[in-house]
Amino acid sequence: MSALDREFSVSYVMQVSAGMAVANFPDFPRGGILVILDPPCDVGERELIGHAAAITTVTGASRVLDYQFWQVNAQRNIGLLFENLQPGAVPLKSKLTFVKKPARGAGA
Repeated sequence: MSALDREFSVSYVMQVSAGMAVANFPDFPRGGILVILDPPCDVGERELIGHAAAITTVTGASRVLDYQFWQVNAQRNIGLLFENLQPGAVPLKSKLTFVKKPARGAGA
Protein backbone atom coordinates (compact mmCIF):
# COMPACT_ATOMS: atom_id res chain seq x y z
CA MET A 1 0.00 0.00 0.00
CA SER A 2 1.28 3.44 -0.93
CA ALA A 3 2.14 5.96 1.79
CA LEU A 4 -0.34 8.29 0.10
CA ASP A 5 -3.18 5.84 0.83
CA ARG A 6 -2.42 5.25 4.53
CA GLU A 7 -3.14 6.93 7.83
CA PHE A 8 -0.16 7.47 10.11
CA SER A 9 0.26 8.38 13.77
CA VAL A 10 2.77 10.95 15.05
CA SER A 11 5.18 9.01 17.26
CA TYR A 12 7.94 11.56 17.93
CA VAL A 13 8.40 15.33 17.54
CA MET A 14 11.85 16.83 18.04
CA GLN A 15 14.06 19.76 17.12
CA VAL A 16 16.96 18.87 14.79
CA SER A 17 19.91 20.90 13.51
CA ALA A 18 21.34 20.86 10.01
CA GLY A 19 23.73 17.90 9.61
CA MET A 20 22.18 16.06 12.56
CA ALA A 21 21.48 12.31 12.25
CA VAL A 22 18.87 11.00 14.73
CA ALA A 23 16.53 8.02 15.11
CA ASN A 24 18.35 6.05 12.39
CA PHE A 25 17.70 8.76 9.77
CA PRO A 26 20.54 10.01 7.56
CA ASP A 27 21.82 13.53 8.21
CA PHE A 28 19.20 16.22 7.73
CA PRO A 29 20.27 18.92 5.25
CA ARG A 30 18.66 21.69 7.32
CA GLY A 31 17.30 22.28 10.78
CA GLY A 32 13.73 22.39 12.01
CA ILE A 33 11.08 20.28 13.71
CA LEU A 34 11.22 16.59 12.83
CA VAL A 35 7.93 14.68 12.98
CA ILE A 36 8.35 10.87 12.90
CA LEU A 37 5.43 8.72 11.78
CA ASP A 38 4.22 5.19 12.55
CA PRO A 39 3.66 2.59 11.22
CA PRO A 40 6.71 1.90 9.07
CA CYS A 41 6.02 2.05 5.34
CA ASP A 42 7.79 1.56 2.02
CA VAL A 43 7.95 4.90 0.22
CA GLY A 44 8.84 5.51 -3.42
CA GLU A 45 11.77 7.81 -4.16
CA ARG A 46 9.63 10.82 -5.15
CA GLU A 47 6.30 9.65 -3.73
CA LEU A 48 5.77 12.42 -1.16
CA ILE A 49 6.90 15.34 -3.34
CA GLY A 50 4.01 17.70 -4.11
CA HIS A 51 2.06 16.68 -1.00
CA ALA A 52 1.37 18.22 2.41
CA ALA A 53 0.54 16.72 5.81
CA ALA A 54 -3.12 16.75 6.88
CA ILE A 55 -3.02 16.44 10.66
CA THR A 56 -5.90 15.68 13.03
CA THR A 57 -5.15 15.88 16.76
CA VAL A 58 -6.69 13.58 19.36
CA THR A 59 -9.09 16.44 20.24
CA GLY A 60 -10.33 16.59 16.63
CA ALA A 61 -8.60 19.81 15.56
CA SER A 62 -7.27 19.59 12.02
CA ARG A 63 -4.85 21.53 9.82
CA VAL A 64 -2.74 21.05 6.73
CA LEU A 65 1.00 21.73 7.05
CA ASP A 66 3.63 21.98 4.35
CA TYR A 67 6.83 20.05 5.14
CA GLN A 68 10.10 21.19 3.55
CA PHE A 69 11.93 17.85 3.51
CA TRP A 70 11.21 14.18 4.12
CA GLN A 71 13.15 10.95 4.33
CA VAL A 72 12.78 7.38 5.57
CA ASN A 73 14.92 5.80 8.31
CA ALA A 74 16.41 2.30 8.54
CA GLN A 75 13.17 0.99 10.11
CA ARG A 76 11.10 2.51 7.23
CA ASN A 77 9.53 5.25 9.41
CA ILE A 78 8.80 8.48 7.54
CA GLY A 79 10.36 11.65 8.96
CA LEU A 80 8.91 15.01 7.95
CA LEU A 81 10.99 18.14 8.51
CA PHE A 82 9.18 21.44 9.07
CA GLU A 83 11.37 24.57 9.05
CA ASN A 84 8.78 27.02 10.42
CA LEU A 85 6.78 25.13 13.01
CA GLN A 86 6.47 25.43 16.78
CA PRO A 87 7.30 22.15 18.59
CA GLY A 88 3.83 21.91 20.20
CA ALA A 89 1.98 22.44 16.91
CA VAL A 90 1.88 18.69 16.18
CA PRO A 91 0.92 16.72 19.29
CA LEU A 92 1.99 13.11 19.74
CA LYS A 93 -0.57 10.52 18.59
CA SER A 94 -2.10 12.94 16.07
CA LYS A 95 -3.33 11.23 12.90
CA LEU A 96 -1.67 12.21 9.62
CA THR A 97 -2.50 11.60 5.98
CA PHE A 98 -0.89 13.02 2.87
CA VAL A 99 -2.86 15.37 0.63
CA LYS A 100 -1.96 16.88 -2.73
CA LYS A 101 -0.72 20.48 -2.50
CA PRO A 102 -2.88 22.94 -4.43
CA ALA A 103 -1.44 24.12 -7.73
CA ARG A 104 0.48 27.39 -7.51
CA GLY A 105 -1.75 30.32 -8.33
CA ALA A 106 -4.92 28.28 -7.72
CA GLY A 107 -7.56 29.36 -5.26
CA ALA A 108 -9.72 32.37 -4.54
